[in-house]
Amino acid sequence: MKRFVSIIFVVFVFYVIVYDLKVGTLPAAASKHSLTERKQEYALITIKPGETVLSILEKRSNGRKLDVAAVLKQFEQLNPAADPDRILQGKTYKFPLYEKDKQ
Repeated sequence: MKRFVSIIFVVFVFYVIVYDLKVGTLPAAASKHSLTERKQEYALITIKPGETVLSILEKRSNGRKLDVAAVLKQFEQLNPAADPDRILQGKTYKFPLYEKDKQ
């Protein structure tokens, strides 16, 4: 009986591994992959004295609350060579557009 249960357990574990590799069981991993494939819309903005990434996006958000980590990640995706903490005055950067900005 122990041998039978052991064989069933090994077959079950093998099935779970194959299913996970073929179909996937983590929806977050699948949605993260699809987000990177989707093209992000953006606006080109030239930095003025005293502006930061967050100050620009707060002005454009029209009072909506922003997730700071998500905003910085989107900025870095649009500007891979730029550090959001060290943007340069007079230089033009890509800033993500949100639903209200697109209208």
